[in-house]
Amino acid sequence: MSNSSIANIQKYGVISSVDDIIDELKSGRMIILIDEEDRENEGDLLIAADFVSSESINFMITHARGLVCLTLTEDHCQKLGLSMMTENNSSRYGTNFTQSIEAAKGIGTGISASDRAHTIKVATDNNVTPEDLVQPGHIFPVRSVKGGVLSRAGHTEAGCDLTRMAGLNPAAVICEIINKDGSMARLPDLLEFSKEFNLKIGTISSLIQYRSEKETLIDMYSSFIISTMYGDLKAFCYRDVINSSIHIALVHGNIELYKDTLVSIQTPSSILDVMRVDDNFGLLTINKALERIVQSSSGVLLLINSHISCDDVLRSINEFNKTKPFLDNSKYNLATHGVISQILCNIGISSIRLIKEKNSPNKFDFGLSVSGYEFI
Repeated sequence: MSNSSIANIQKYGVISSVDDIIDELKSGRMIILIDEEDRENEGDLLIAADFVSSESINFMITHARGLVCLTLTEDHCQKLGLSMMTENNSSRYGTNFTQSIEAAKGIGTGISASDRAHTIKVATDNNVTPEDLVQPGHIFPVRSVKGGVLSRAGHTEAGCDLTRMAGLNPAAVICEIINKDGSMARLPDLLEFSKEFNLKIGTISSLIQYRSEKETLIDMYSSFIISTMYGDLKAFCYRDVINSSIHIALVHGNIELYKDTLVSIQTPSSILDVMRVDDNFGLLTINKALERIVQSSSGVLLLINSHISCDDVLRSINEFNKTKPFLDNSKYNLATHGVISQILCNIGISSIRLIKEKNSPNKFDFGLSVSGYEFI
């Protein structure tokens, strides 16, 4: 969901705070969780697995109409001996479905609301063993990635994060909300659904921001001077504590806390993109961004998800005529929001003027004051 969409519904007090959502889950109540417009763009019903009942399952299948899934941590999936549903996950959003499951005892056909609730209770019991379940079944576990929503901005990760933060077993039952005509429920539909059933609404973006503000996501472990075709820049290397990826900030000039700083955020194919003179090896947007930065009194080029160590960077500089690019097709997204915010704050930036490509959406403010944009 875009910042503007969230702002519009927050204006009317529709979106609940993360603390309120956690309180709802602690109390055994169901909530609606909304993700991003450029992702699945859907709302799911979500209830902590600790409080699942035949009534809550029946509500989901009657009113939400989607697939009833059980979010589990990677460790718990291993405890249950669950393999992935497929060896090659080629789904659009990489949802980590495992083998479907059923309780080995205490159920009938497995499809009734009470049978499904029983299977979930068995699967999430602290003393469960693989022998307590059979495959296939009528419950569909989805495995959260380590780092939760800070690694992947999905309902799966949000379910495990929110229940963990509520002091419960890190497992949730989720079900997509589908309209009566069979179409996916979008924001206006979800607002009506919320009013009809008196359910609070939370957003994955709010959860990401909440965790980003309360948890340390980066470790600045090295700094040095890097020589580029645009002159010498101060380089600061950060390690992502969630997934160990490397982020590099190249700083020009002196950063002043309460003064606008020109900032460009890029995902390079290689650190050589900022060193090569030959444009065949570089990214045009990075070159243009650096040109703009060095023309200003101060600025920062932030290279996100470099996946190379500072030692590799130094070696690339020393042997740069012989070094081939490190390929990296990753992009920064909502889940990287907190990392970017913490790096910029660590450098001493509070207000930014963001360099961006023309026609790209004004989607991120990284928790900082954005005074304006410069287009390249």
